[in-house]
Amino acid sequence: MKTIRLTLMAVLWLISNQAWSESADNRTVIWLTDTEKTALLSEMRQFLSASHQILSAALTEDADAVEAAARPMGVKLMKSTPDALKTKLPKGFGELGSRTHLGFEEIANEASGMGDTNVILKQLAKLQTNCIACHAHYQFKVTP
Repeated sequence: MKTIRLTLMAVLWLISNQAWSESADNRTVIWLTDTEKTALLSEMRQFLSASHQILSAALTEDADAVEAAARPMGVKLMKSTPDALKTKLPKGFGELGSRTHLGFEEIANEASGMGDTNVILKQLAKLQTNCIACHAHYQFKVTP
């Protein structure tokens, strides 16, 4: 019985290892300097943190906290991206980024207006499709 179990584990390991090694990353490579890559990844972590804060605040119907989390990720942050970096980014990546910033702005506007948490949660779900699309299509690599 022990031999069968060990054999089965070995076969499963070989199959999964082979599948893992054969899987290719076909996402579009965006070549950046180390500093640029660090800056973009930092912004993405801010998006993730803000999304969590928005979700938590919406679930407790705290519209002020929703706005406080969303507003800094909106147009203001979008305008702070250096032009030199913007020119390096593929058009599709830039469009996803703009839609994401504008999505945060829309959430902040809803929170400061009607403050309907159902609308806010729907907006957040829609916004996160940008994150999913971006991570599915692009990868960053540092220019050698």
